[in-house]
Amino acid sequence: METQENLIKQLSDQKYALDQAAIVAATDVNGVITYVNDKFCKISGYEREELIGRTHAIVNSKTHPPEFFAELWSTIKSGQVWQGEVCNRNKKGELYWVSTTIVPFCDQNNKPIQFMSIRYEITDLKKAQEVVKNLIEIYKNERIDDETFENFDSRVLSNLTVEEIQSKIGL
Repeated sequence: METQENLIKQLSDQKYALDQAAIVAATDVNGVITYVNDKFCKISGYEREELIGRTHAIVNSKTHPPEFFAELWSTIKSGQVWQGEVCNRNKKGELYWVSTTIVPFCDQNNKPIQFMSIRYEITDLKKAQEVVKNLIEIYKNERIDDETFENFDSRVLSNLTVEEIQSKIGL
């Protein structure tokens, strides 16, 4: 049987591992931030003290319609896990995208008492998707020939930066 000390050590180790890998925040049931890790502070550009006690409105990019967040809140307030992609704005005004999972922690009556958000930055992926979308649109409009399009298969795209791809297709 594990001792309380061992269990606390295991939980501490798991928290450390999560904090090293992901952007993490916790909120109360009203969405007021009660915890952020260093990765959250770094990506948002805010100090921990600027975030604690505020809601995620502080990083809202206004990219998503109100219905997006209404559905998110409906899901987590019902005790279900929500997953999706969110565009946020950092303190400097720059946009960044995160793949997000929000897990409700519930009481014995299955009512949420806290939410934990675990995120991974996907900004470069979103930019690359936009470049590919533009490339396909250019091809559909026959603004590049078949040979040029064939040279931009996924193997080539995966080895280039977003800026390199954009310059090669004239964006």
